[in-house]
Parts: sequence; structure tokens; C-alpha cells
Amino acid sequence: MSTQMQTLLDAALQLPESERGELAARLLDTLDEAPEFHEEWDDELKRRLEDYRSGKSVPVPWDEAMKLIMEDGDDKAN
Repeated sequence: MSTQMQTLLDAALQLPESERGELAARLLDTLDEAPEFHEEWDDELKRRLEDYRSGKSVPVPWDEAMKLIMEDGDDKAN
């Protein structure tokens, strides 16, 4: 990773989550070969973003989410 890219990434990670999502979407829009998503996924992403913005859903910090994922995996293994 170049120094310029690392600097941009570090700055972007300081943004609130909603602004990071908007930045990511805008960056994807600039790519010639942006990943194609099925319409159903696009609808789901829009619904989840609206739920987040309206306060209907609350984000979970990554370390907490990973703990929940690992606990769920442990339950299925037993």
C-alpha cells in the first residue's frame, strides 16, 4: 500500500460510520468495473442503511460482533 493510500485510509477511518459508507459507495461508483450486485442485495443494503439512519438498528462494534459470531459458531459445533 502506498504512503498516500495509507494516509487516505487512516483519514477515512476517522470518519463516522455513515460517512465511511457514503465514501465507499462514491468510490465504487468511480470504478470502470464496479462490482455488480443483484437487485435483491441492493434493496437489502438500502433497507439496512435506512434502518441505521432512522435508529431502528444500532451498529455493534467489530470486536463485539466477532465475539457474538464466534459464540454462535461454538454453539453450532456442540
